[in-house]
Amino acid sequence: MPKPKNMREAAIRNHYLTRLSELLRQIYIRRPSSSTKTSDVHQRLSGFIEAALISRTVSNPDIQAAVDQEHLNAYGLSVEERSQIQQQILAACEDHDWSSFDEPAVSRRKPKRAVQRGQLDRREKQ
Repeated sequence: MPKPKNMREAAIRNHYLTRLSELLRQIYIRRPSSSTKTSDVHQRLSGFIEAALISRTVSNPDIQAAVDQEHLNAYGLSVEERSQIQQQILAACEDHDWSSFDEPAVSRRKPKRAVQRGQLDRREKQ
């Protein structure tokens, strides 16, 4: 996108980027949950970005810069760094034998150990 021609276009662009950052923050705050509210926010964000691209309010690099900045604020890592870490975790998980977890957790329990009382417990009784 070429530079804004006048103050009005610059104000619209800045307002758009501010609102985009707010929507991204909402997504990163709700990242642990996978509810319908989260998917609604994702759909809203997608439409918001599409509308900006069609109206030529901002360009793809402007949007990517906003996404990268909010991702960095949320995770403390860039998108590339976080992706590399996730790939390393997935690769490490593939090497392990998870067959013991196929059995229900109740049957995997080990017998309880007898608790030995210490000196402190004996003093409290007296």
